[in-house]
Amino acid sequence: MDSIDEKCTLLKEQYDNCFNSWYGEKFLRGDSSGDACADLFKTYRECISGALEKRGLDVDELEVSLLETDRLKHLDLPADRAGVVHRDAATMQTKDEEKKQT
Repeated sequence: MDSIDEKCTLLKEQYDNCFNSWYGEKFLRGDSSGDACADLFKTYRECISGALEKRGLDVDELEVSLLETDRLKHLDLPADRAGVVHRDAATMQTKDEEKKQT
């Protein structure tokens, strides 16, 4: 999948590959330590931030709005995967609300 800006796509691919490797080779085997992908994520995030700013959006404001979600405040998330967990948790929250209504 391409990034939000074609200039960031290669960085996204490099980060995704690093994360997927770490996830499969370490995390799923019980080792959640290490910041093997932190530098790649930082570089990719900087690229995305620039692309979003060109579109009039501020990444920091987007992150704050996600972090303020009541269901997520208690989570201790690694900085490089917080957005994915937030997105997934928000989806879970929506599904939980739908279940309550039925």
